[in-house]
Amino acid sequence: MTQDEKEKVEDVVFLINAIANEVEHYVQSAKLAAQKRGIFKGDRALEPDETLSQGALMYVVIRVVSFIEEWDRQIGELIKDGIETARFQKLKRVTKPVIKEVRKFTGLVPMRNILAHNARIQSQGYKNAYRGGYLSSLYVPARLPDYLLISDCLKICKEMLNKAFPEFIVLSSDFIKANTVVNLPNSITEAEQVELVAALIQKVKDNVASYVAEQPKETLS
Repeated sequence: MTQDEKEKVEDVVFLINAIANEVEHYVQSAKLAAQKRGIFKGDRALEPDETLSQGALMYVVIRVVSFIEEWDRQIGELIKDGIETARFQKLKRVTKPVIKEVRKFTGLVPMRNILAHNARIQSQGYKNAYRGGYLSSLYVPARLPDYLLISDCLKICKEMLNKAFPEFIVLSSDFIKANTVVNLPNSITEAEQVELVAALIQKVKDNVASYVAEQPKETLS
C-alpha cells in the first residue's frame, strides 16, 4: 500500500470513528437530560416535542448524514480504486443489516438540508419548511429511542471497522495533533466583548436617530 493509499484509509477510519463518537455523545447527553427531567420512562419513550426541541439532536441528524456519506462515498471510492478491497467489501457485507436500519429513516437527508438552509426547502424554491405539511412528510427520528437506535447502529459499524482495520485506529486528539495545522485567530477577552457590544448598540442607536432625522416632517394642517 502506498503512502497516499494508507492516508486515504486512515482518513476514513478517523472520520467514521469521530462522527460515531460524536453522535453517541450527543444522544447519551440527551438521554441523561431527559432522565434528570423525569420524563425518560421505562419504555425508553418521549413525546416528540420533548426530543425535537433539543438542538443537540438536530445536530445529530446532520452528523448521521455525514456518517452515511463517508460510509457510502469514501469507502466506495476505496473499493473502486482497489484499496483494501477485500476487507472493505467484507465490512460492508457484515454491517449491511445495521446500515439498512439507519436508512429506514428516509427523511434524514432532506431534514439535514433544511437544517443547513435556514429551514427552507431548496427543491421547492426555498419555501419555508414550516408552512404546509412538508416536515410531517419526512420520516426522521422523532423520539429519543430513534436516536438511541441510530447511535447504536453507528457504534456497531464503527466497532466492526476498527476490528477490520486495527492498525489504523488512532485517538482523534493524536490524529489532529499529527496532521492538522492549527492557526486560530486572536480571540477577545470578556471585557473586550462587553465593550464591543456596547459600542455596536450605540452605533445602532445613532443610525436610528439619523434615520428619523432624515424623514420628512409631517405637514401641519
